[in-house]
Amino acid sequence: MRQGSKARKIWLIVLAVMAVLFMALSQVISRYTGVQFHGALLKVQGTVENGAYFGKAHGEDVSIVVSRHSETEVGMELYISNVAHENWLVEYPLEPIMTEHDREVAGLRVSRNGEVVFEGGYDPNYRVDGHYMLYNAAGEWDTGNFLSVSVKTGRSGYWGDYETSLNTVLKFVNGPEIKARGDLSLWFYGLVLSALAAALVAFPDALFQIKHHWYVKDPEPTDFYYVENCIAAGIMTIAALAAYIAGVCTVP
Repeated sequence: MRQGSKARKIWLIVLAVMAVLFMALSQVISRYTGVQFHGALLKVQGTVENGAYFGKAHGEDVSIVVSRHSETEVGMELYISNVAHENWLVEYPLEPIMTEHDREVAGLRVSRNGEVVFEGGYDPNYRVDGHYMLYNAAGEWDTGNFLSVSVKTGRSGYWGDYETSLNTVLKFVNGPEIKARGDLSLWFYGLVLSALAAALVAFPDALFQIKHHWYVKDPEPTDFYYVENCIAAGIMTIAALAAYIAGVCTVP
């Protein structure tokens, strides 16, 4: 793309508009907060002890309602349309147990639809890689229940292998972290790629001279160089757009 062309000016304007537009979009989107659940942000109503979380995830309506029954009992109703409808009961703190790590933790009992699925203990203030460490009744770290306890739905598609994990239940019962969609670091990567694309578009001759003047006397770019330069700028523009889009869609 030769300098002074109309296409070059339009391209530079597009790159600048993308950077400004997605920065503004990031600012707007960051104002809408919620609780992350399978890639979706569920809206929040109520308090930690008596709260409701609802929205849509992968085409299905999701509703999670938490209610405290007593000092040691918290109920959670989880509903995913056409996928699952479960009633959970978390009893905590119960009689403490001594763990294999020589730590005493309060007892925990979790039931689903009236059936006890876990008995042991845990510390709600301690996590490993975002997951609670659960200990069985003998005080041993229960790696089997570390992931999930529910049965598969038998459906196809995204929800085909859905399982409700104990970590998910405990997360909502203890008060989930409120997050906002948008990652400014990805916007920054997009800005860097936009700047590189803009340099290729705006200064093809200068970049050619910088690259070759040490090795060739009075070098002149060929038409093939301009085509190659245009392709590289196009790839960087597409990559910048992808980074911008990911930046406004991602939940950190």
